[in-house]
Amino acid sequence: MRVHLDRWRALVRERREQMDRQLAALGGPPEDWWADRASFFTRGTGDAAASPPPGLEAIVERLERHHTLIDVGAGAGRYAVPLARALRHVTLVEPSPAMGRLAREQLDGAGLDNWTLVEDGWLEANDLDPASAVLFANVLNPHEDLEAWISKGLALARGWLFIVHGSIPEVTPHMQRVARELHGEERVPQPGISHLIPALHDLDVYPDVVMYERRFARSYADAGEAAREIASTLLIEPTGEALSRIRAIVEPDLRTTSDGRVALPAVTAPHALLTWRTAGRGDSRRWRWLRD
Repeated sequence: MRVHLDRWRALVRERREQMDRQLAALGGPPEDWWADRASFFTRGTGDAAASPPPGLEAIVERLERHHTLIDVGAGAGRYAVPLARALRHVTLVEPSPAMGRLAREQLDGAGLDNWTLVEDGWLEANDLDPASAVLFANVLNPHEDLEAWISKGLALARGWLFIVHGSIPEVTPHMQRVARELHGEERVPQPGISHLIPALHDLDVYPDVVMYERRFARSYADAGEAAREIASTLLIEPTGEALSRIRAIVEPDLRTTSDGRVALPAVTAPHALLTWRTAGRGDSRRWRWLRD
C-alpha cells in the first residue's frame, strides 16, 4: 500500500475541486493562470545583492561547472538565472507563456546563452535529454500524480534530484478570515513537507533534508491594492462590496513600510531542500516506454 501517495493525491484533489467551484463562479479558469501574477516572481532574479532562493547555494555546491540541469516549472527564472551562471547548460521546462516570456527576459538581460526553454508541461515535454540534475522548485503542490512527476525526474537525472518544497503561507490568518466570510469556507491548504517526504518514501526515494525558515512579508501600494490582490488570490469576484468587506478585515492590521507601502504582519514558514543522489540510475528510455 502507498498510503502517503494516496494522501497526497487526496489533498491535491480536494484543493482542486474547491478551486474549480470558485473559478466556475468567475466564469472559468484563465487561459494562462500566471499571466497576472508572473511579474511578482521576477523580484530579485538576476540581482547579485538579493537573497538567494532557498537551497540554491547547496544545489550549486553539489554540482560542477560542466554539469547540466533541468529546471521543472522554471517560472520566471529565479533558480535558472543563477544556475545558468554556474553550470554548462540549463533547460527550463515552463508551460506558462507569461512566465516563459519573463524567463527569457531575465536570462537575456543577464547576458546568458547557455539555456533552452521548453514551453510545455513536465509530463507532456517529450524528447528531453538527460541531465546531470533535475530540479523541482515549489512546483509539485498542484499535481495529483506525484509518482509520474518524480519517476520522470529520476529517469532523466544522471546525478542528482533536487526538490525545494515548503509550507508556503499563501493563505495567512487574515486571508483565511476573508475566505470564511466571503466563500463560507476556508481555503484548502496545499500539501506541505510533512506530506511530501513520506510520499517520496512510498516511491523508495529517501532524500537528505535541509530545513530553512522563510519569512513572507508581501507589501502593497495601498489598502485598495491589498484588497484586490487578496481577492485575486482567493478567487473572489472583485465587486465593490467584496473589496469593501476585504478592506474591513485587513485594514486594521496594515502597517506602513519604510518605502511608504503597506503590509500585513510577516509570517514565517518552513521550507526544505531535498536532495537524492540518483547516480545515473535513471533511464529516459524506460520513462518513454512507461508513457507510451
